[in-house]
Amino acid sequence: MKNKRITLLCIMMVFATVFALQAQGQGNFSKNRSFSDAEFTDLDVSQWYYTEVSSAYELSLMNGKGNGTFDPSGSVTVAEAIALAARMNSLYQGGDGSFAQGEIWYQVYVEYALEQGIVKAGQFDTYMRNIKRSEMIQLFANALPQDFFTAINAVSAIPDVSSSAEYQKSLLLFYNAGVVMGNDSYGTFLPNSDIKRSEVAAILNRIALPENRLKKQLIQRRQNAAFYLVDDKSPLSSGWSVDDRGAVPGKSQSVIGLNDVSPEYGVAYIRDLAIQTGGFMTLETQFSIASGADGLSLQFLGSDGKIAYSLFSKNGVFNLLLPDGSAKPLDLLAKKSSYLVKITVDLDTKTAHTFLNSVDYGTTPFAQDCTDIAQYKIATSDENVLSVVPSAVRLYANYAVNESFTQKPLLPFRLDGLPNSRTEHRFLPTPANLFTR
Repeated sequence: MKNKRITLLCIMMVFATVFALQAQGQGNFSKNRSFSDAEFTDLDVSQWYYTEVSSAYELSLMNGKGNGTFDPSGSVTVAEAIALAARMNSLYQGGDGSFAQGEIWYQVYVEYALEQGIVKAGQFDTYMRNIKRSEMIQLFANALPQDFFTAINAVSAIPDVSSSAEYQKSLLLFYNAGVVMGNDSYGTFLPNSDIKRSEVAAILNRIALPENRLKKQLIQRRQNAAFYLVDDKSPLSSGWSVDDRGAVPGKSQSVIGLNDVSPEYGVAYIRDLAIQTGGFMTLETQFSIASGADGLSLQFLGSDGKIAYSLFSKNGVFNLLLPDGSAKPLDLLAKKSSYLVKITVDLDTKTAHTFLNSVDYGTTPFAQDCTDIAQYKIATSDENVLSVVPSAVRLYANYAVNESFTQKPLLPFRLDGLPNSRTEHRFLPTPANLFTR
């Protein structure tokens, strides 16, 4: 009888140890409130995010936006992201995740995050702008210890994230833990894009509940394989981030036009790309200058921020940026008109070939010494005021198609997405956009 009691006591101790380890593994995260379909009126039960939002709500990590809405497609500010990171850290350390807000509602979260090493002083220029996806990951990774994110995947690189990026280590931690796995089968992350509230809910849910994390093997793209990087027609689709400091105050830029009204700041559409280190890339695009002339630029940038290529308007004409920083003027006026552009970037020779309105402007060397191409940007300068409407952006790697584009001022497709009957070549099937969920 005594031996049975000892055996039973040992079994109970084993179970208690297991449960304690499980509780520790989940960092005191638990569902402490219930969710019903009537909680938010703007959630679609058939959408992928429904269970993610409901779980994040039950975990008391996210609330609605008021008036019975959650706003799943809405963005998240830096202040809101810091508040979420502070709440997670508090819960992990045994707190209840609640904070007494002051006159500036987010100040208490910022002070807590500074004390806990989640953020650094001066890390953000403002707390009220939208947070970037990469910045969100850094905050969440800093909020919890690394051993909380047990590796279940084997990811060593992310297509559109350079190994030198300051957030790369945190992002790999989350990829290998299955907290995030990118927006496509290759693991493309879009680090500089805004993040949606529904996406944040999914991340919080996977952080708090390890059983919900994603075990996945990413597809490795073959070196120099032919594929599309961007395939957008007007209006430009998701996957672009926007710098709207020079826009009308309080009014975000639409996906239709860049309206720069400030003589101090510019505006820009920015597209993070799967990083290219070799082969060639071809951009085919159209844009219209609605007002103004000087200050427009089309640029390719490396992962280190250096400018590989820049076509820009200055002194009433288009120019190309040269390695010594000077401008090579082209004999094409920059004015209120539409323009067709084809640019082929050769990463092996570090050169770019420019066609503008069917005219061949030849090959120029990279403006700066870039070892890769990680970003495409169409922007206005800080000092100029103008309005530009970009459209029909196609960017593909290692595939020489649409050659007749250079022979006449025609796009190889109409802006409504149908083939242009006046072109004389055959078309590739329109590929899926790799950057759209």
